[in-house]
Amino acid sequence: MVSELADDVVAYGKSVWAKILKERQPEKNQARRARKHLRKGYDYYKANRLKEALEKLGLAIESDPQNYEAYFWRARTYIRLEQFDNAVKDLNQVVELNPRYSAAYDNLGWLFMRHNKFDESLENLNKSIELKPDNGWAHYMRGRVFFNKGNLKEAYENANAACQLGYKDGCRDAKRYESKLTENG
Repeated sequence: MVSELADDVVAYGKSVWAKILKERQPEKNQARRARKHLRKGYDYYKANRLKEALEKLGLAIESDPQNYEAYFWRARTYIRLEQFDNAVKDLNQVVELNPRYSAAYDNLGWLFMRHNKFDESLENLNKSIELKPDNGWAHYMRGRVFFNKGNLKEAYENANAACQLGYKDGCRDAKRYESKLTENG
């Protein structure tokens, strides 16, 4: 009787496990399909075949709406197509899905700077630097934003930080900002 009960428990456990595996299978297939579309979309992006990139990246998102990388690369594609509003929407989705993905903040900072939304730009660049303090590019961009806002001291400090981190454009701008600071006395 005990052995029958044990056999029943084992059989029940196997059936439950089989059911769990069966239910998880579509998830695995969706994630695998999403990764395939993401890779192909990225390849199209690199080849500057932007229409095809958007199509594949859209399929990746459709297959796995939690795939922040697909949103990121679709945003980058939108940037190349100069569809900035769409890029901002996708980058905001990236940040919602993965708030520690500094590249999304870099791109948001750049986009907002391009549209003279300096406070929004600084907010995103600050977050990027908070997540990745050695990001010379983000320091450089933050320097440019401060320069555009008329704050030469902060512009110089950020460009100099970028330079110290090895970002050569930061060195060029640091010299330029320092010269302007000296002129203004």
